[in-house]
Amino acid sequence: MAAIAHEAGIPLIVDNTMPTPYLMKPIDHGADIVVHSATKFIGGHGTSIGGVVVDSGKFDWSANDKFPGLVEPDASYHGLKFYEALGPITYITKLRVSLLRDIGAALSPFNAFLFLQGLETLSLRMERHSTNALAVAEYLERHSRVDWVVFPACLHTRLTTSPASITTATSMGPSWASASRAAAKPAGGLSRAPSCSRTSPTSATRSRW
Repeated sequence: MAAIAHEAGIPLIVDNTMPTPYLMKPIDHGADIVVHSATKFIGGHGTSIGGVVVDSGKFDWSANDKFPGLVEPDASYHGLKFYEALGPITYITKLRVSLLRDIGAALSPFNAFLFLQGLETLSLRMERHSTNALAVAEYLERHSRVDWVVFPACLHTRLTTSPASITTATSMGPSWASASRAAAKPAGGLSRAPSCSRTSPTSATRSRW
């Protein structure tokens, strides 16, 4: 996706709210800008509304004429050409000195403090989310009424019916597990051994993302 975006002369912007930086680092995979809704897993407490924008500083905003606001003179800053003057920090600076100035979407100090408190436990919470999601995926994979389980930490994918006849049964949060039920099968208990890895669910998830 990064290659397609760059070939078209546009940056790749990734919303990394669900996996968080603990499970996925989009910039390492070619993303130019990463955004987060900090209200979700980064904060983890629901007490504040806010977001995060991370600029890799790698995108060339002057490569074409698609971004005049970053390349051409800005009258509100005495004709300053942001990219010419600032280079790698053009986008994040423009975000602050223009958009933040104009619309006032500034985080209060107290909300920033609350987000930082939540951030301290992000690694512990995401590891537990991943472990719990793996347990659910294993249960579903063993269940006689579940034909198909897709989960990043699983070593194999079983598909015993056509995808067109499958309806989604569940999705497990940041780890994005999904399972499907075949309505024609009778109700029953556990019947299959799991093919998911129990060694390290978090590392397995991270390695596949």
